[in-house]
Amino acid sequence: MADDLQNQIEQLKKRIEELEKQVKGYQQKEEQQPVAASGPAVRSNAFSLLEKMRQSLNDLKVRFKETKQKKPVRPKRTTVKIQKKEPVKKTEFRPRPKPTIAIVSLTCCEGCQVAILDLGERFLEVAGQVKIGDFAFLEDRAEPPNYDIVFVEGAPITKENILRLKDLRARSKFLVALGACAALGGIAEIKNYQDKNERMRYVYKNFEGINNPDIKPLSFYVKVDFEIPGCPINKEEFLKVTQQLLAGVPPRIPQRPVCYECQMKQNKCLLQAGLPCLGPVILGGCGAPCPSNAYPCDGCRGPIKNANPDKLNKQLVAQGYSQKEIDLITQRFGMEDKIYPETPALPLKNNLKKNLKK
Repeated sequence: MADDLQNQIEQLKKRIEELEKQVKGYQQKEEQQPVAASGPAVRSNAFSLLEKMRQSLNDLKVRFKETKQKKPVRPKRTTVKIQKKEPVKKTEFRPRPKPTIAIVSLTCCEGCQVAILDLGERFLEVAGQVKIGDFAFLEDRAEPPNYDIVFVEGAPITKENILRLKDLRARSKFLVALGACAALGGIAEIKNYQDKNERMRYVYKNFEGINNPDIKPLSFYVKVDFEIPGCPINKEEFLKVTQQLLAGVPPRIPQRPVCYECQMKQNKCLLQAGLPCLGPVILGGCGAPCPSNAYPCDGCRGPIKNANPDKLNKQLVAQGYSQKEIDLITQRFGMEDKIYPETPALPLKNNLKKNLKK
């Protein structure tokens, strides 16, 4: 900085000396010769420029002295503290705990559990991914306090069944109804549509003291998170749903009728052939084994959502079937309650009271 100012001062001194010589030259000419019209103006400009340059020279000298007096500022030394690296703690690998499941039977034939075991080695692969808390077909052991997934087969008919179902629901995160008995009521629900006392007399010689309740599906007593329908269930569908649940994927059964699967297999339409097939209103997913073997679908998987049973009913009547024959088919697995659900009891009582007051 000081060296630059010194150079500027020297250059400015030289220019001032040159300008002073020019001014003296103007003065000598004015003394020897008469002054021209432009002479005073040129001399005046030269004098004003000379004064400015002298002032600039003085300013540069002042700045030069100030820079000489200032001491150069040295940067402070900064000390860097080097921290010792702590040894990295090795995290112990803890395997994720296996989900605990149960496969439980209430009142039923246990055919759905047989279908599960029919998976063979594939079921053993799934069993290796879970901790089985209760599955009587494999081993009878003490139950754990809680379950992640509980599969319940059968209908809750006895008081013990109902208590067992409610206890399982309270101790499980996810409850699945397994098969037609659990989802619809099943074969046992046939007596709901008949004189159940007469049915008792027909089956039991001494029926006094035997509990004879109406048959209801699991959803009548507890919240059911998912249903795997069928009588028995489709083992491939069970395997797929179980794998989805273990992977944390919400399971879903496409809302397609059995007719869709018949068409995919290019089966002959039994309904058009005059047989009482319920395929148009029944939920598919079973692979249509009955129609594929020339046996009409009788609805063990329950109806699809937004089914139109009246249209099918009219067609069957037109084909020569009586209403009683049609009802016997829809009542076979307790499906009639889902097709034509009963009106809730409470609103009926309220309406009755209103009518009585009128």
